[in-house]
Amino acid sequence: MQSKDHAVWDRSFPVKYLLVREDEEGEDGEEELWARCAAVEGLFVDPVPLPREVLTLRGCAPAGSLRDAMIRPEAAAGLLGDMLVELSDDTQPVGWWELMDAVVLAQHPCRTDPSLVDVMMGAGVKKLEGGVRTPPASPRFEVFTGMNATAGHCLAVDGLFTPRQEPAKIPMELIGCEPTEPLLSVLRRPSRWERAGAELWTLDRTGRTMARHFVGLGIDGARPSVLGGALIDITLTDGGDNRPSPATRTVWESWYQGFPTAPNQWAPYVSQAGPSGSGSLSRPRGPDAPTARAVSTTSTAGTSRTCPACTARWARRSPVPEGTSGGGGTRSGTACAAGSAWRPPSP
Repeated sequence: MQSKDHAVWDRSFPVKYLLVREDEEGEDGEEELWARCAAVEGLFVDPVPLPREVLTLRGCAPAGSLRDAMIRPEAAAGLLGDMLVELSDDTQPVGWWELMDAVVLAQHPCRTDPSLVDVMMGAGVKKLEGGVRTPPASPRFEVFTGMNATAGHCLAVDGLFTPRQEPAKIPMELIGCEPTEPLLSVLRRPSRWERAGAELWTLDRTGRTMARHFVGLGIDGARPSVLGGALIDITLTDGGDNRPSPATRTVWESWYQGFPTAPNQWAPYVSQAGPSGSGSLSRPRGPDAPTARAVSTTSTAGTSRTCPACTARWARRSPVPEGTSGGGGTRSGTACAAGSAWRPPSP
């Protein structure tokens, strides 16, 4: 489905969002328009921080940045950022956890094997969708840092399987919606769709897709729109994870006007959004897309970095577990380093 084909309507204000879902009766992977929307309230939301926990990597053979952090734990190297723990059985990976803002707290020689170490770490812990809830008979744990760099492997991770309460869902309001028949059927029988999901496509002023964001289809209410006419406003109970930060609105507003066309055009936004808050924007494609030079920015310190429009230089790649929001099988996904944390990628 091409977003430009659905980005116009006979109204005095533009279509800025499309609600899209895979057509269950069409060809495999074919997308179907569910609604045009004029605005969204609740797209820009700072995530609720995860509670901090202490985990112990037992019998660890550290590598890469984890090894560096253990050599100099008092230095900045002890701050590891986000990490991924992958659990495997004798044949394949069976579970994944994200360690947010991980930091090395202490280390001790392993009691059962002096060549290995036990590493105590502090982090926010998030279990990714899919995977086992108890360890297999012969577990193997592998740890990764950004860019899918291996950080070592270990025999066990104390505290990883601790039961955790799911964070509260943050709602989202779709303003000025023109629903198609599939969405109208959901509104007539909303309870059938509480566990289903769709994609919210953010458009630029020409109708090109800037970003795709997963949202739940649980509906808390629908009413005549504040914009009038035959439009409606819909409250979704779950607006999805990894939404862009409110600090990045100016970046998105500039992106709405079109692609960057000159080097360092987005440099002023670096200090506003910071290195972690631009949101996940789609890398521009096609003959009119900007070059990598055009989307490069320069920070106030003079160091070059790739701006939010570019996902190439800062790509993270990791397997996607069966049954996640990314679909079945194994895929590789990319996420801009200036964007949100690693997550199972959308198709």
